[in-house]
Amino acid sequence: MPYASREHGPRTRRVLDRIGRTTMLARVGQGQSQRGLGALTSIDQSTISRLENGSAAGLRLDKLAAIIAVLDLDRFDQLRPPAPTRPTRE
Repeated sequence: MPYASREHGPRTRRVLDRIGRTTMLARVGQGQSQRGLGALTSIDQSTISRLENGSAAGLRLDKLAAIIAVLDLDRFDQLRPPAPTRPTRE
């Protein structure tokens, strides 16, 4: 069975979702489209979409590394989504 079609446990699912969401937030925060990121990394837009949706479990490590490098997410602590902010009272 190919790796990408395997069922994942809840912890793995959460990690894949977190990586995808962090990637999407960084990309959008930099004003980059999926197609634009694909052009910078030589990765298909559809692959970037699957990564952002948490469904690219079989993505090769070198491709993930290229995306992380272009988005400047090479610090592991950046793979956590930003903490929610509370409204401040004045």
